[in-house]
Amino acid sequence: MIDREIIQDLATQLVNIYFAAKNCHWFSKTYGNHLLFDRIADGLLDHLDALMETGLMSSEKYYPITFSVVTADNISHYITTLWDMLQKLLDSIQASIDVFPEAVKNELSGLSQDIQTKINLLSMVE
Repeated sequence: MIDREIIQDLATQLVNIYFAAKNCHWFSKTYGNHLLFDRIADGLLDHLDALMETGLMSSEKYYPITFSVVTADNISHYITTLWDMLQKLLDSIQASIDVFPEAVKNELSGLSQDIQTKINLLSMVE
């Protein structure tokens, strides 16, 4: 995979995680979880913007971004899925960070720290 494909994969994962967290946020039955999922989604779009700007500004290829929908019926299953998605993103970042220039590495390092915080937040779900 070339650098741009890696960045696009990371960006796709970020969008999927954002919408998964927002869907969990919308369907939470407790106010605490409602706020927690909002906090997990918080900042992901800023990371997405920075990642795309530092890594893909001159890209000539478009990659579609998709997301899954959470409903009131599948939210508990999706909490686990959200954790898995965050962990996969963290693993993807760690596996590819060395191939990038310093500006992208800096963004990915900040994103990694934020993702780890979000994984820790998920352990607080009631």
